[in-house]
Amino acid sequence: MGSKFVLGNPKKCVGCKSCMSACLFKHFEVDDLPIPRINVLGFDESTVAVTCHHCAEAPCVTACPVQALYFDGDRVAVDMWRCIGCRGCVRVCPYGIPDPIKRAADSSSALGPISRQVIIKCDLCYDRPGGPACVEACTSGAITVVDQDDIDRFEAGQAQAS
Repeated sequence: MGSKFVLGNPKKCVGCKSCMSACLFKHFEVDDLPIPRINVLGFDESTVAVTCHHCAEAPCVTACPVQALYFDGDRVAVDMWRCIGCRGCVRVCPYGIPDPIKRAADSSSALGPISRQVIIKCDLCYDRPGGPACVEACTSGAITVVDQDDIDRFEAGQAQAS
């Protein structure tokens, strides 16, 4: 079995961005950043939700010099406190997912608070009993959690239909 990830269906997506709101709300807690880890993109007449694919052989994990990105079961996790903001993961991600943002550090200098750049990305709501908040919030059923086995079954069905 491969890594699990959130997959958006552009044929069902209505572009309401309720997935983004649910993600933002889920991450609105102490020691986290209230920023959505999912994005709704528009193409011509359709929209689709896009987020981290938690790749089984994730190039972002390999590119991280401080192991701020690491494998945690079937997901690629990020430790924002270890991140040094080098953007190596941004350069190698085939989906353009890691999002560099400014985070206020927990210490300050004589010049005032120190801020630094860190990476955020989907964590599959690993600590949420109901699974990813975006999936639950999707009003049109356009977002699901899949793994490589699901994709292989779909591709096999498509090949047989041809």
